[in-house]
Amino acid sequence: MRLYYGCSQWGYESWRGSIYPENSKSSDFLHYYSRKFNTVELNSTFYNGAEPQSILRWKNKTPDGFRFCPKVPRSVSHEKLLSDTANEMRDFLSGVNMFGDKLGTVFLQLSNSFGESDFGILESFLSAVPDDFSLSVEPRLGLISRKEPATRLLEILQATGKGIVITDSVETKPYINNLKLTSHTAFIRFIAYGHSTDRQRIDEWFVQLGKWRDKGLPRSYFFLHFPSESSDTELVHYFTELSEEFAETVK
Repeated sequence: MRLYYGCSQWGYESWRGSIYPENSKSSDFLHYYSRKFNTVELNSTFYNGAEPQSILRWKNKTPDGFRFCPKVPRSVSHEKLLSDTANEMRDFLSGVNMFGDKLGTVFLQLSNSFGESDFGILESFLSAVPDDFSLSVEPRLGLISRKEPATRLLEILQATGKGIVITDSVETKPYINNLKLTSHTAFIRFIAYGHSTDRQRIDEWFVQLGKWRDKGLPRSYFFLHFPSESSDTELVHYFTELSEEFAETVK
């Protein structure tokens, strides 16, 4: 298994003097970030789409083997609710394709208003995404908290060759067992709360990653999130140490 590990952004000012050099410029954060991690969520595409100049600039600041995971624009997922979005998706996929081999898994966050009655729209939308793009879907709580809609969602993802985004948060934790992998890629979004249980929860995920590795899963993405702009740098170091140790065991 190839493990890609990172965070939801690289722009943490609080990382100066710990993760980044003390006097580092914000314009150099991605350079330093990509020497510590090998992937990042690209949430800016949710708000701004895939701007070619930005993509090329980011691509050129990162080493070989690094992966960007762009988020599908909100104009597609939250405003048009996946309907009549062929033009927007064409432009978005064309843009992120400029990452070349640094393009990781694209992820789609479903809106809070998305419900069981929209499954047909989702299936049509996912079927239209070219197979050469790896895409995973993040469902909201309403879909995964009940077994029947969760199962139907997984069936659609499996039928269309798309993955599931597993979000580990206070709200979703009780329902994670309703989910299972639907593709050859695991995608975990871990929400950290600055609580003593954060490390235990991370440890549990590395046990699960080991199980998936032993079953032959080829790749996993593991992202660390912080609810605020500040972050627990000690937890970041703990996360990267475990990730590096795990990566060493699969070489």
